Amino acid sequence: MNWLDKFLLGMKIKAMALKDDERGVEGFVVAIVLILIAVLLCALFWEQLSSWFTDMWDRITGATDSIG
Repeated sequence: MNWLDKFLLGMKIKAMALKDDERGVEGFVVAIVLILIAVLLCALFWEQLSSWFTDMWDRITGATDSIG
């Protein structure tokens, strides 16, 4: 076997091992589920969040008139 054959065979073995390696899949799935939950909660409570942000913004911009 020449060096090119050894190299290609080694790369094929590493690629197969990487394909079969499922470490980290759990973390990826958990991250996707948490993002989905956060988006759904924002969608559910959008009216309350919107009014809260509006109130906070009005307080902030109203407070700047009285400063200085």
